[in-house]
Amino acid sequence: MVHIANGWSSSEVNFFWNGIFIAGEFATTDFDVFGFSFYPFYDSAATYSALQSTLTGIVNKFGKVELFLIWHHDLLDLQCSLGCHGR
Repeated sequence: MVHIANGWSSSEVNFFWNGIFIAGEFATTDFDVFGFSFYPFYDSAATYSALQSTLTGIVNKFGKVELFLIWHHDLLDLQCSLGCHGR
């Protein structure tokens, strides 16, 4: 897996993925999963629709459908389901 932060930011994500592949050094066949972080509280532009648009663009561009998303709220929800107090 190769991971990048700010999965909602199409410009950051595309800049990263457009620059990481070096002929003869690193190719899309060298990994199985694209990883993205998504923390919507960091920026007002970090919306679900922006995330969906970015991820759709990556799948369409590279033909990979294996995505791994790190999302802060999933962790909070899991912790709270186990008995947290005062979110």
